[in-house]
Amino acid sequence: NINKETIWEIQFSAQNPYGSQWPKEYGARAINTDGQKLYGGWRTNAIAGQCNLKYVPSFWNYYDANGYDKRREWNLADYVIDFDKTNNSPIAQKPMTELSGKPQPGDNAKSVTNSGVTKYRWGATWKDEHTNFVYSNCPNNILVLRFADVLLMYAEADLMLNNGSPSDEGVEAMNRIVQRARGLNQGVAVTEDDTPGFGNYDTYTLEDVLLERARELCFERWRWYDLARTGMLEHFLENRNGFSTTKTSFDSDKNYLFPVPLSEIQISTNKDGMYQNPNY
Repeated sequence: NINKETIWEIQFSAQNPYGSQWPKEYGARAINTDGQKLYGGWRTNAIAGQCNLKYVPSFWNYYDANGYDKRREWNLADYVIDFDKTNNSPIAQKPMTELSGKPQPGDNAKSVTNSGVTKYRWGATWKDEHTNFVYSNCPNNILVLRFADVLLMYAEADLMLNNGSPSDEGVEAMNRIVQRARGLNQGVAVTEDDTPGFGNYDTYTLEDVLLERARELCFERWRWYDLARTGMLEHFLENRNGFSTTKTSFDSDKNYLFPVPLSEIQISTNKDGMYQNPNY
C-alpha cells in the first residue's frame, strides 16, 4: 500500500481475527540465551516464523557469489535471533559465519539448514522484529502481483513470440530487473561497471528468465507453476538436490499432473471416456 511496486495485494489487519498467516511461517531459527531452541507457539518464532526450510540453501547458488545481487539479502536470512525468555523480545542478532559464502555439496551443506527467509519480515531491523503477532493478527499483506513480475512476464512472452531471439524491448525488461538488484550506493544506482560478473543481458534464454524469477519472486508462490508450465522442473532439480540436505525425486512422466481422484472416476457417467492420468 505504500510503494509503487505492488499492483495487487490481499489486505490483512492487526485486528484479530483479520490477520495474515503466511508471513508467520517463514524466518530464521529462534534460539534463546542458553543456546536451546525455543518452543511454545508462534510468539517464540524469529523474524517471521520458525524455519525448517531445508531447501533454502539451494537458493544460494542462484545469487552472485560476490554479493552484488542484493536480492539475496532481501530474501534469505543468514543469522539467528536471541530472545529474552520472559517476554520473547529480541536481544541480539547472531551471525552464522558458515553462511558467508556459497555452500558446498555434501556434509558442508548441513551447516546452512538454518538459513531462513527474511522476505516477509516486519520492521526496519531485527530489533523491530517483535513476536507479538500470531496468525490471526499479523498485518502483513500478501503480494499477489507486482511490477517486477510484469517485467518478467513481458520478457518471457517476448522470448516466445520471437522464437527464442528476444527483441531489444525484452532485453530491456530483463535488465531493469538486474539493475535494481544491484541496489543503491548512497542513494545512487550501482552500475554494471561496479559489479564485475553481474552484468546486463545482451540476450537471454528461457532458463535465464526462470532463474531471474527464482531470484526475484522466490517465496511468492510462483516457482512450482513456473517450472511445471515450462516443463523445466527436472532441469533445475539436479542442481537443487546437489545443494540440499533433503533430496527430492521427480518423475517427469508422472508428477507434472496430479492423479484424477478415484471418487470422480467412480461417479463419472462416461466410463469409456473417463481416464486416469499416466502412471497412476
